[in-house]
Amino acid sequence: MDKKNLVIVEFNDRKETCQSKEKLKPSDFVVVSEPVGIFIGKVLKNLDAGKASSEIEILRVATQKDLTKNEENAKKAKKQIVKAKEIAGQFGLDLKITSAFYTLDADKLLFTFVSENRVDFRDFVKQLAATFKTRIELKQIGSRDEVKCCGGLGVCGKMCCCKEFLPEFAKVSIKMAKNQNLSLNPQKINGLCGRLMCCLAFENENYASVMKRMPKLGSEVGTPQGNGIATYDDVLGEKVSVKFTDDNGGFEIKDFPLKDVKVKTYAIKE
Repeated sequence: MDKKNLVIVEFNDRKETCQSKEKLKPSDFVVVSEPVGIFIGKVLKNLDAGKASSEIEILRVATQKDLTKNEENAKKAKKQIVKAKEIAGQFGLDLKITSAFYTLDADKLLFTFVSENRVDFRDFVKQLAATFKTRIELKQIGSRDEVKCCGGLGVCGKMCCCKEFLPEFAKVSIKMAKNQNLSLNPQKINGLCGRLMCCLAFENENYASVMKRMPKLGSEVGTPQGNGIATYDDVLGEKVSVKFTDDNGGFEIKDFPLKDVKVKTYAIKE
């Protein structure tokens, strides 16, 4: 098997890195196997390197018969969501059903749901199986998975990154927001999922690198126009605002490229 035959495949509102036995191209439809069952997936992108999922296997390229069956399954599953929500309400369950997928042979129906609390759904599953006359699989997902599944517009006005192109969630931390001098207001740095936005990680490496070279605010620095006090760091533009004070108590602030600003050091007298 050619190890270069790595592709990102989307199926069941997920994106997975898979290895193929044959060359595939974006927009190809394939039959994939995972622990839950067999489904139809769409190739999104070819990869030169990466780690393929050990649980996902591409079996073959999908036939027209497969695609027709998959379309029928999708329409049927969409209707089952409505009925499943009604049944959940009858049982008084605190959960939100987000999606439903039939396996290619329609032998199993997979529901994904979000719930803040632990749910005892044994009787619920029995009722679903009796209603839909098939095997039932329930999968609990988190708030980030829900947005990745359903999508939505971020604060930038574009589709959420997790839905649009991220094969897996980025690791983000509050330190990344601090590195970028962002307001720590949750409404400004949290995404639709209520968690820190994935895009905080995109430029963090560059911000962190520049921050190491930036002078500490309030410290004395040297510039082509003499010594002054660093008052503002423009990390993205790699500039420093420096305050100069004259003998009469007046002052002015000028901007300098970071490369022209030197942190003043002093020898310690013994």
